[in-house]
Amino acid sequence: GTGSPRQDILTHAFHGTGLQGRAITDGSHLMSDHWKCLTAEDAPRLPPYVRDWVTLETSMTARIGVVAGTAIDVDVLQQARGPLHADERGFFDPPATEGVVREVCLKSEGQPLLVARTVFTSRRLEEHPTIVRLGNHALGSLLFADGPPRYSAREYVTVGEGAPLWPLIRQRHDSDPGPYWARRTLFELFGEVLLVTEIFMPELLDHPGNRAG
Repeated sequence: GTGSPRQDILTHAFHGTGLQGRAITDGSHLMSDHWKCLTAEDAPRLPPYVRDWVTLETSMTARIGVVAGTAIDVDVLQQARGPLHADERGFFDPPATEGVVREVCLKSEGQPLLVARTVFTSRRLEEHPTIVRLGNHALGSLLFADGPPRYSAREYVTVGEGAPLWPLIRQRHDSDPGPYWARRTLFELFGEVLLVTEIFMPELLDHPGNRAG
């Protein structure tokens, strides 16, 4: 409930750095190298080709498949215990420096369309059979198995060179100078929280299927 230790931590994580980012392209106050909490006021001002992705309430993988018009392949880049980025640690109660890190690339006919990073600290999730066996299946197959999952917050950002997510992007996409639009969501799964960060490749945002809505 409101006022709980977890809620206090989440409120700090969501809002502590949201408004101090410097503009990195085209002068827009919506393009920032600091994560910003997605608000009802911000959403209409996002570029139309980005807005629907940042605000999507259904499965990201399923939506990408509809836009691309093809099957979506999931390449697992890593799934192992590892360090959390500094700006991820405060999402967990207690704050953690290490957890399970799962990084994947979603592709259509060999073309990367999205890279994603999921982190969690729960031993229950780490040992849950469906997580252990997830492999190259999309995480959305679990998150949306029983309808839209609960989530505590959603943020967006544009990722440029030097950002913690930059090496992940460059593993699968090195042909664009950026910045790249991204969002992250603190979902609940099996009663535990996990932070899912999704970075949109230009080929997805510029895809004719995306422009067609």
